[in-house]
Amino acid sequence: MRPGRLITTPILAACLASAAGCITTRDHSASASRLFAEYRFPRTREALRESAYRQPLHENSLLALSQLGMAALADGDIEEATRTLRESYELIESAQINDPARSAASALLSDKNRVWKGEPGEQAMTMYAFGVASALVGNWEDARVGARAATRRLRDYTGTEPDNRYDTEFSAAYLLEAVADAVIGKESTARDLAVAADPRAAAVISAIESESFNTIVIVDAGLGPRKGAYGSNLEETGWRARQPAPDAPLVMWFDGQPVGASGPALDVNALVANHRNDPLAEERRARGALGDAAVVGGAVVIGSRQDSSTNALVGLGVIAAGLLAKAGAEADTRFNALLPASSSIAVLSLPPYRAPLVVELAGFPGSRVVLPDFTPGAPDNPSVVYLRLPDIHNTPDFLRSEYLAHPNNALPPRVGDFPWILGGNCVATPTQQTLDIYQAGGYLSGLSVEDLRRLYALEGIVIGAGPRDESQRADPDLYRHILEGGHALFTPAPGTLAYKRIMCTRHAPYTPRSPEAARLYQQYTQSSASSPITGEKP
Repeated sequence: MRPGRLITTPILAACLASAAGCITTRDHSASASRLFAEYRFPRTREALRESAYRQPLHENSLLALSQLGMAALADGDIEEATRTLRESYELIESAQINDPARSAASALLSDKNRVWKGEPGEQAMTMYAFGVASALVGNWEDARVGARAATRRLRDYTGTEPDNRYDTEFSAAYLLEAVADAVIGKESTARDLAVAADPRAAAVISAIESESFNTIVIVDAGLGPRKGAYGSNLEETGWRARQPAPDAPLVMWFDGQPVGASGPALDVNALVANHRNDPLAEERRARGALGDAAVVGGAVVIGSRQDSSTNALVGLGVIAAGLLAKAGAEADTRFNALLPASSSIAVLSLPPYRAPLVVELAGFPGSRVVLPDFTPGAPDNPSVVYLRLPDIHNTPDFLRSEYLAHPNNALPPRVGDFPWILGGNCVATPTQQTLDIYQAGGYLSGLSVEDLRRLYALEGIVIGAGPRDESQRADPDLYRHILEGGHALFTPAPGTLAYKRIMCTRHAPYTPRSPEAARLYQQYTQSSASSPITGEKP
């Protein structure tokens, strides 16, 4: 056996290990996508948070941040959603995200060394998500910024300026911009661009122009496309749909009556596939060709009968360099696994009272969502509904619940309600108004708001979601609601799936920790009948 053959395997293994070592941080996209598809939004966020908040900037910082922002948006946590999506927005806009050292490593070794920025369609969807999150919190200036940035990212890679015809097919972003313009009273070119992008948007534009709308419904459905590699050295990239985009309008009912003008369903699969930017493709092809040539050349040298030992060593060295070049030619296939397959916007003019709002993608009964006791907004401050439906065929039962199980900040308690931690059903944060209602029903007599807040503190419960300082940014218990085993008392954004999951599902009884809470819990549960438990902990 020739000496070269004895050491080929170790050298090959070393080369592959060296190439694999280029990625030093873990990409959690796959696990996050599985959890997300099962509507396990809190677990999705936990899977992403450590990577998203790690410092300094690493290869997957922006990927994890943008996915965490989208997961937090789906989960109704507007504070974390706006924070992470704003940071994503700023990183995408930054020209210095990849420093010279990373750029050199990408050019010489592998483009997997670069900080992921995503392709134009992914960037546009991140900007759009930032706009949606801003709209949910009533910040229409930032909603406009996000929507405009979304279409601008696509124009930046096509060189097309928005004349009187459409410049991208991102009609949903134009519609969001048009709504924001109407709310803040700005002249808008987005209306014409939305209709030019997709004539089916005309019905929504008419509703916006009526200036009587008071509710916006945004539905993101399915799981978006997957990025893959192909070619002899896997140096080429392409997108393929994981799920077909449901080309279906939204159908809605308020108080049992059909309402609303639905826009066209944006095909995110097509949006991402049609807007490509792969600046390192030529470098990968060159590395792949060089690697192929080196492997062939090394084999020729080894096969030579002259000075076989020296030739074997030289040939193996050439082959090793070729294999390393071929490994470096493999394309970066990281992608945002939380993108939807479609996105739809509807604009509603609803009567000014609370009633059930039902939203469904036409032809997909499994997508039906019931929002009990929905409160419309006003033309200058419309209510916003954001529903993220990763699986429109197998949705959780809680989406169709038609009753509110837990009074909260959005739908305050009534006389007779009292705190859940004391055996009641209410999870509103402590205010004088909620305390007055409790006391009108005979509960918490003699206590002040400060006393009630202290009681929550004794139970290890914080008011509001999220960290109190930077050291707590990754603590999952500070983002989880107390009804789901966390330490945070807050109300998710009404009109989101998290609000439905948390507030419209009865949860197992609370177990007090402090003597003060235990005494009141025993006193009140003995004097009031307990409701049956019908829900499960997600």
